[in-house]
Amino acid sequence: MSMKRDSRLACCRPVPRRRARPADSTLQLRPLAAAVMLSLLLPAAVLRAQTPLTGDFTDRWVRPTDALTLRIGQDLNARINDLRIFAGAADMTALVRFPQPGVLLIDPRAAPLPTGEAELVVWLVDGAEWREVGRLPLKVLTAAGLEAGNFTPKLDLAAKSQFEQLTRGDATPPPRPTFADLTGRAAASFEAKRRTLAADGNFNVSGSSFRGEALRFGQLGAEAPKVDLNDYIVNGRARHSSLAVGHMSTGNNPLLLNSFASRGLGFGQRLGSRLDVRLNALNGTSIVGYDNFFGLDESDHRVYAATAGYEFIAGRPGGLRAEITYLNASVQSRNNFNVGEIPDAEESDGVGLRISGATVGGRMRGDLVLARSTYVNPFDPQLAQGGELQPVKPATASGRIVDLNIDLLQGSTWLADKHPLTLTLGLHHERVEPLYRSLGAFFSADQEQNRVTLAAQMAGAQLQLLGSAAGRQRRRHSDHLEEPHLDRIRNAGAAAAAMAGHSRRPLLVAGDQLRVPGRDAARDQRAGDRGLRFRRHAPPRPAEPQPSAEPVLEPDAVDPELRRNVRGPGQPPGRPRECRLH
Repeated sequence: MSMKRDSRLACCRPVPRRRARPADSTLQLRPLAAAVMLSLLLPAAVLRAQTPLTGDFTDRWVRPTDALTLRIGQDLNARINDLRIFAGAADMTALVRFPQPGVLLIDPRAAPLPTGEAELVVWLVDGAEWREVGRLPLKVLTAAGLEAGNFTPKLDLAAKSQFEQLTRGDATPPPRPTFADLTGRAAASFEAKRRTLAADGNFNVSGSSFRGEALRFGQLGAEAPKVDLNDYIVNGRARHSSLAVGHMSTGNNPLLLNSFASRGLGFGQRLGSRLDVRLNALNGTSIVGYDNFFGLDESDHRVYAATAGYEFIAGRPGGLRAEITYLNASVQSRNNFNVGEIPDAEESDGVGLRISGATVGGRMRGDLVLARSTYVNPFDPQLAQGGELQPVKPATASGRIVDLNIDLLQGSTWLADKHPLTLTLGLHHERVEPLYRSLGAFFSADQEQNRVTLAAQMAGAQLQLLGSAAGRQRRRHSDHLEEPHLDRIRNAGAAAAAMAGHSRRPLLVAGDQLRVPGRDAARDQRAGDRGLRFRRHAPPRPAEPQPSAEPVLEPDAVDPELRRNVRGPGQPPGRPRECRLH
């Protein structure tokens, strides 16, 4: 009983309370300080979270005078007079109305919105502090209804004069002792865009008050206009299509069509994400002036080109790309603008392939170019001048170029941390057959080159070591021609020699055509045109032509069968005896 009573008394005994410690003032101030610091560091973010900003114009283009509707949080209804609204750099606050709580209406009819793409920003002014409530994208059309549009003119004028000129002694006086001329250049460029349509262009015009300095005075003389068109280009794009009119360049094959520049038309089309096609029709030579505005007035003086490209690696353009190009060109005896030459009528037709690729990061890069072209000199009435010319047979030949570049070191800090080192090994092979020619590219035919380069770049300096072997292609015949071409040279040479005996003018063999120099000065110049292929085995001019002169046969003009049958005493078979028939 006693034990139970004691336990009961123990349970009923009161427990003494602990004395509460006084509150630490430092701990009480910590939450307040954190709130103050957070409000100072993130005022705009907290304000935007409390007052969301929305608009009815964020996903569309609006006109400069269209009304804009904004919706703000309810906590800003009492402070609408403290709001400031900017469209780009323009203050639109004075144009804002509040038709109902939480709604702002901007009526820009009095002051149109700035055109182009910008942002509409709402600020809350609290004394000297501006807090950003939010910003929304704003896209405003131009007055013409374009998403982007501008026109930029430019004019440069210059005056030159000479009021007096003195000539002494035997000096020849100039044709214009005194003059006062005015020259100028004008340019205009434009750009326009609306949804998926876009266009841009550029025009350049020059003029002079003195006709002798006109743009086409060398071609037209006294009929040259004083103010003329230098060049122009107009580009149009619609989704995956493009169209170009004016002066342009096309071609990416060094052996067939390489950056050929002239005036004409160009069309491009992308088919999917990998395939693209380009078509071009250009004038055969570079031209200027308002005449022949599109460059396609003459059907026999044009260059047609078609190129198709394919990307084999999706998502990495240039990783492995193939381009096939077709060229059909025909040019007449026309000079390029401001180029001194004696042209000849030419035609070429060919196809080319280019395959280029690079590894990820560009450490290894390769390029393969193949081309095959047929070239011919057609009948040229300006060169014939009423005479008869032996037609030239077409010559078909091929060419190839192979390039391989490997970065042995790429941005290496092996020598210096601040100046990375790049070491590149390059291999180049080029082979172009004799008589190969294309009107869309300019290079040297009848050659073979093999080149190895080692280039180092570091701290803006470059060191290159080069080793190469180049030369003409080795042929059995000294004129570097294939066997079938000997018949043409032999027949032309024999006919020329026979005709020389009955004519007082010497004859020259140009390709397969018979030229008679000396008929007039212009014809003599055309006989030396770059487009004519003169052979060094042309018949020599006889000192005194005789009516009974026989053909003169050079060793290389002898028929191959005759070479094998005509041998001198003691000569082994296959080694012809050098002979000359008189």
